[in-house]
Amino acid sequence: MGNEVTDVNNDGKLDIYVTDMTPSDHIKSKVFMASMDSEKFNALVKVGFHHQYMLNTLQMNNGDATFSDIGQFAGIDKTDWSWAPLFFDIDLDGNKDLFITNGIKENLNDNDIKEKVYAIEKKINRQLSLDEYLEVVTSVITPNQIFKNEGTEHFKNVSENWIDNTDFNSNGAAYADLDGDGDLDLVLNNMDAPAAIFENKSEEKSIGNSIVINLQGPDNNPFGIGTKISLPFKDKTIYHEHYPARGYLSSMGYKIVLGLGAAQKIPKMIVEWPDGKVSILKNLEVNKQYGISYNKTQKSIIEPLIASKILTEKKSPNEFGISFIHKEDKINDFKKQVLLPYSQSQNGPFNS
Repeated sequence: MGNEVTDVNNDGKLDIYVTDMTPSDHIKSKVFMASMDSEKFNALVKVGFHHQYMLNTLQMNNGDATFSDIGQFAGIDKTDWSWAPLFFDIDLDGNKDLFITNGIKENLNDNDIKEKVYAIEKKINRQLSLDEYLEVVTSVITPNQIFKNEGTEHFKNVSENWIDNTDFNSNGAAYADLDGDGDLDLVLNNMDAPAAIFENKSEEKSIGNSIVINLQGPDNNPFGIGTKISLPFKDKTIYHEHYPARGYLSSMGYKIVLGLGAAQKIPKMIVEWPDGKVSILKNLEVNKQYGISYNKTQKSIIEPLIASKILTEKKSPNEFGISFIHKEDKINDFKKQVLLPYSQSQNGPFNS
């Protein structure tokens, strides 16, 4: 579906998020499960393919040319039939939150409905036409979702509190500061419904501070596409790469809005233009709008940002005096009961 490449954890490195189509509740996940054949599943693994799980992935940049998938740890791995993922600081607390559009009109992948269709076709001894098939298939509304970035590589689902309930399925989405108040509003493209606009109330509620940036690039790139903006603080770096096209078939506003949380001053802002030239501004006021022109660039050397923090450090068990090697029995519980939530016969530790 859609994807997003942005700095999720304020370490100055780009992370990657990709959406798939997996519901968060167990019953729905089994009803919509793409493959019910455990033998085929294991056969793919045996010939060298990875385990084929349908999950959203959040690949965190370790800063050493490797990435670690922490989608399940972050709590954003199962968000239903998802399309556009957008990371932006909704509440202006200095951490990029996640908004996801959801929904498909017809439950064509519902395995129970497929069984019902097969039964009807067997009874009438012919295949159903498309119109007849759609009469059997139910239409549903899947709510869009919002997750608050708690700043600890974990997200909290705040959909019921942060956005009005909707009666439409959405595909494309874009954010922009439509009313010029220093926070980012949402525009949604919806199926069988008019487009929707959601006004962000963060600025009115004085939740956090922000900075608004208007880039004035060179003649052949007037909007400064590809420009990298860094706001280094003592404990983090708020980082943004200016590529408006993101999410799912959508483009964001060209005005850049970055949340700052409780910060009352911006010690430094580093603006690296696509050709490598750098503009550096110091001691900036918060809740202000700044126009930055390429033609006034003076520096051409980038100062180093804070070092990346690798999520985990792997050590050998031998370093701890552990010589035991666990061996797991190979029992396929799913061969008999494909709807089990997980294997009941394999409760041992992970064995690589």
